[in-house]
Amino acid sequence: MANNKFFAALLIIVLTALAGNTWAGIFVLDRSTGIVTEYTADLGKKASHQIPKDLFFSNATSGFDRSSGLLVSSSGHILYFSDAPSPDNRIVRKLWYFTGSKEYRAEIPMEKRCVPSDDRCFASDVISMPALDANENAFYWWVNRVADYKDNEYGRVKTDFDLYRAGFGPDGKFTRERVAAFSFAECECTTGVCEESCPLGEVDSEKAGITGFIDVEHTVHGQLDTRVEGRTYFSEKGGEWVRTEANLRPKRPFLRTEYDGGCCGWANEGSDRLILVDGAKETVIYDEWARFDNKDYDISFFPANAHLSPDLKGAAYTITTDPFSAEQFRKSGAVRLSSDGKDNPRALKVIGQLIEISPFVEIVPLDSMAPAVTIKKAEFAGWIDSSKILLLKDGKLAVYYIIKHDLTGSSIGAASVDDVFVR
Repeated sequence: MANNKFFAALLIIVLTALAGNTWAGIFVLDRSTGIVTEYTADLGKKASHQIPKDLFFSNATSGFDRSSGLLVSSSGHILYFSDAPSPDNRIVRKLWYFTGSKEYRAEIPMEKRCVPSDDRCFASDVISMPALDANENAFYWWVNRVADYKDNEYGRVKTDFDLYRAGFGPDGKFTRERVAAFSFAECECTTGVCEESCPLGEVDSEKAGITGFIDVEHTVHGQLDTRVEGRTYFSEKGGEWVRTEANLRPKRPFLRTEYDGGCCGWANEGSDRLILVDGAKETVIYDEWARFDNKDYDISFFPANAHLSPDLKGAAYTITTDPFSAEQFRKSGAVRLSSDGKDNPRALKVIGQLIEISPFVEIVPLDSMAPAVTIKKAEFAGWIDSSKILLLKDGKLAVYYIIKHDLTGSSIGAASVDDVFVR
């Protein structure tokens, strides 16, 4: 559960879009066909784009969800990718890129290496999913090149972080170049799994695209929690990415989601929180345990897909829970106690009420930090503008007008809110 929420966090921790960004549209993926349909702000159909069928329906890496390979930038550029093993056990990244007027394809073998060459050295490349450039015809991915030296019981790890910028030239040829890099200090594994004690570089970027600043988090995926032990920053200057100081980070607020540290089969070993970061000031918008007093039970209600409004005056997000635990409660009226929990009838009653309305959307004005709107049985898809949001409710898209408290449905369906991009 915790791991699922962490990887979800790689998809749901977002920086807010700059106020005044050019509206690109609403993009919806049809999983059954691989067609991405583009809509206007009032949900009028604008255009349809077919992801190449041989790519969309190809056999991808085990566990790869076809829909998870889709990205859309704030300028409306579309990227679809799929990673598949090659005969020599390397990864081949297959790409389809659409700029709105031209489309391109490429198949890129991902390199693997071990430096220095040593029969005690085991090398692995931890390759990220791509991230789009917000404005330009380009995209990025990063690779952690991990060399594990077996010089004692647990070994030592040396990790190099490489950031690549990729795209297609005027001649349609794929280009890729390494634009930033740094090395971690050598790390000694304290358990048999080096990832539990040694950091990897992970880019914290806006889902709608990278915009001139890259924040590389030094992330350790421990047994009990995921923690950030440091950061390395890069700024774009004169077309190049240069290592820089944190104070050059764009001065705008953003949302940070902190998920609990449950492990080993436990789902609710800490309080999930949503925090507004504005310069040096941090304000808690959502604190699970403080809101619902559910720490005695092993069921978590966590925020997902949190975004600030374009005018930076409000936040919207979905509160959701583990479907397995929710189903168990519906069948038996009970949830197992947390690892150190005690019976709490009042909290159990609240849990039942939350399960009945989950998932639900909350809209919070930042001047009060208290939910002003709760929309039951719905998921937040994105801000259309500062006065209305897009929802997925009962499998259909709907527009919620905040001032009027009015919900207008549509016939446009989506299998998941993850298939909907508001740009």
